[in-house]
Amino acid sequence: MLDIQNVTNRANVAYKFYNPRRENIDVSTQTGLFPNFNYRIEF
Repeated sequence: MLDIQNVTNRANVAYKFYNPRRENIDVSTQTGLFPNFNYRIEF
């Protein structure tokens, strides 16, 4: 199975946090294009 996350490679905001050194709010984005390969073995 092939599952591709974030096919459009959009940089959505994952979370925001306060940076006390720079005294502002920094933004962290999600990962870009992320392929996920799976396989299954049945008995």
